[in-house]
Amino acid sequence: MLSGARFAAVALALGAAASFAVSNVTQMSAIARQPYPAGSDLDQGASPADEHEPDAAGNGTGTSELGLSELGLSESDRSKRTSKTIDGGLLVRVGRDPLWLLGLVASIAGFAMEATALSIAPVVLVQPLIVAELAFAIPLAAFIAKHPLGKAEWTGIALVSSGLLALLIVVHPSNTPISAPPERWLLLFGSVAAVVLGLLAVSRRTGAIARTSLLAGAAGVTFGLLSIITKATTHQLAVHGIGFLGTWQPWVLAALGIAGMTLTVNTYQSGPLAVSLPLLDVGEPIAASLIATVVFGESLGQIGVTGDAILAAGIAAIVGGVASLDHSPLVRNHVEASATQDRRYGQPADDQPVQCARRTPPS
Repeated sequence: MLSGARFAAVALALGAAASFAVSNVTQMSAIARQPYPAGSDLDQGASPADEHEPDAAGNGTGTSELGLSELGLSESDRSKRTSKTIDGGLLVRVGRDPLWLLGLVASIAGFAMEATALSIAPVVLVQPLIVAELAFAIPLAAFIAKHPLGKAEWTGIALVSSGLLALLIVVHPSNTPISAPPERWLLLFGSVAAVVLGLLAVSRRTGAIARTSLLAGAAGVTFGLLSIITKATTHQLAVHGIGFLGTWQPWVLAALGIAGMTLTVNTYQSGPLAVSLPLLDVGEPIAASLIATVVFGESLGQIGVTGDAILAAGIAAIVGGVASLDHSPLVRNHVEASATQDRRYGQPADDQPVQCARRTPPS
């Protein structure tokens, strides 16, 4: 791939990551203002006051005693937020919120940049760069919430940045169109559907934390396939022009976008972001890169032994940086605490700290 095209793809991917960061800061705030999911205890009429009755010594069991500020959500809140079924109407309800629609505009801009990057660069180069969105989202949330960045935030940003730099140094893949015979596509769709449906089935039989992890995994796999179909759709657009609408790729892309957004909003509402964010942050690029290399033959290029060591160190730095950012007080303390208090006590949504979360690509 020419150096100019590589530079443009990197710039577009990082621009997409920044747009997704803006999108998620606003969209997660909109999701936090939604009522408890159908089937949860509070949806069925449980009173929040029941959890705050004073004990024998006259002490309440408020959020500070339950460790809400440290854990994001109390254990009782986690269980009450969690419905055992996917709330398909949540996406429709949150779509009426102007804040969500503002985030959707940013998401569409980011998706356009990501699609353009995928049209000139391979999946294994573009997708890992999207992880940088968390490094953009945390400072943005800190600025809006007037919360200074601490050691965890700066460490995470430095690790993610250095890991992505290592990736750019050693990876030199060639750009291969995503195309395959129908039977290979059918096998891919069947395999991904089996994984996603399996994760959803297991999630209905687990507790809140495990359910959040499984939903995040299902969303990550769905978005990984979405990235593959995005690149395939851009190829059809380049070949057929407006006639690409007569192919199956754009319609599957739209369906996957809706499915991915539905899974994501349910993931965010089901439990702590400190659980869901790591899986969403690394799940999509891992799934997309595995599909691109195993099914469609993309490669990282000639790396060598030294390159392998640098790549391994870069991947470790990215994972460590994501973990550090996901455990930031901006994520752990403020997000679920403000969301829980807003739903339970009717505090004005405008007073909530701004929240960071994972992107939801437009359909």
